[in-house]
Amino acid sequence: MASRANLLWNLMLDRFDLFTITTIISALIHLFITVVTMSTMVAVELIPAFHKYKIQKDKAATARQQMVTLGYVLLTQLVIQFPLILGNFKFIQIMKIPFSYETIPPWWDMLWRLYLCLVLEDTWHYFAHRLLHHKSIYRYIHKV
Repeated sequence: MASRANLLWNLMLDRFDLFTITTIISALIHLFITVVTMSTMVAVELIPAFHKYKIQKDKAATARQQMVTLGYVLLTQLVIQFPLILGNFKFIQIMKIPFSYETIPPWWDMLWRLYLCLVLEDTWHYFAHRLLHHKSIYRYIHKV
């Protein structure tokens, strides 16, 4: 008998094409995680018990500042993340990556791959963030 995960995976493949799964659904999941994460930070800002853990205790984000930040985050999702997600679909096509449930590696194999991806992404993020601190672009892009 097929596992529940196998049934759900095949149901998804039956209902949606590969483009929809790798772009639209991925983008929606990514956006959902971003909004939940941001909401958590906003909630922490509103709970006085957490104020003692703030690094910049003298600075309080106003509701307007939080809305502006939310706007920037959503714009970034649209302008930067979504094109990258679209590129992911092309990458899957070019590399002929199979999408069937049977080709998904076991969890222990996925674990080291996940770890490697996290290290690579964190390294990329670190150097990209350092670049944003370059004096020629800092006040125009990063300081916003």
